[in-house]
Amino acid sequence: MIVESPLTERMGLVLTGSRDDLSRIDRAMLSKKVAEHGAVILRGFELTVDDFETLSQEVAPEFLVHHDVGRMYISDDGTTQTVVPGMEGIPAHVERGYAAPIPATLFFYCNHPPDSEGETTLYDGFELFERLSPESQKFFAERKVRYRLRIGPELWQRTLMTDDHAEAMYMIDEQLTSALDVERGEAATCRVDDDTLIMDFVTPATRTAARREGVAFSNSGLTYLYTLEMPEEGLLALGKMTMLTEEDEAFPLEILRDALRASREVEYKLSWRKGDMALLDNRTVLHGRAAFSDPNRSIYIRIGFGL
Repeated sequence: MIVESPLTERMGLVLTGSRDDLSRIDRAMLSKKVAEHGAVILRGFELTVDDFETLSQEVAPEFLVHHDVGRMYISDDGTTQTVVPGMEGIPAHVERGYAAPIPATLFFYCNHPPDSEGETTLYDGFELFERLSPESQKFFAERKVRYRLRIGPELWQRTLMTDDHAEAMYMIDEQLTSALDVERGEAATCRVDDDTLIMDFVTPATRTAARREGVAFSNSGLTYLYTLEMPEEGLLALGKMTMLTEEDEAFPLEILRDALRASREVEYKLSWRKGDMALLDNRTVLHGRAAFSDPNRSIYIRIGFGL
């Protein structure tokens, strides 16, 4: 028997069952629950990595391979990976919210839980937006953000499998044609400067969804704020991303600090158990990580498009 219980008062659903109940979970059920609740946690089903990949494949038709430094490939095709390396805490963010296309769904799997701490932190984007000051709400609701990525030759050449600038630009332009959500007002440009690939991505900082009225905070601004305080070597896994206004001006840090405050007020810490699986609407439920010290913590991720 599968038992449903709320994750928080305003976000998420926990489905608890046993191994015998696994056959009762299907694509339609999972897709519906994620759309309704923003986050779904599967617990008690004793899921294996194969189960994790099968269930996620039923929900998302396509997956992204993240080329971050330090991530390990678990599946042969790289679509099942370890999460970003390190033991430090990571603030609320939309996974890959700084580049098109922004993934729709995230899937996490607990291969080995930490002895303590190391929770995956979850944030309801709607509630986070409500906690912002009126000035911050107005800024995020009315202004788009510009993410500027500086990608070194080692990464972009490995990702695109070419070292030719013209060929790289052609491939990126082809990808952007289908990746951008033009109806939302997204736009992107790309250029090469001294063998460094510089990509600009303009997108709204908020989003709507059928599950709730109002707008959700939906961007990676707090990751940018976080990187400003990191030493240079700490940026290797995160890349060099700058967040600007659409007009190419410095983004007001006081606005981001207000969002950081609001995120801490709505933060939910998901404590992992072995075999747990989490499904997130990546566009309205942000996630992060609590700091930890157990080197055996092992969480896998799949980054999906479509729901």
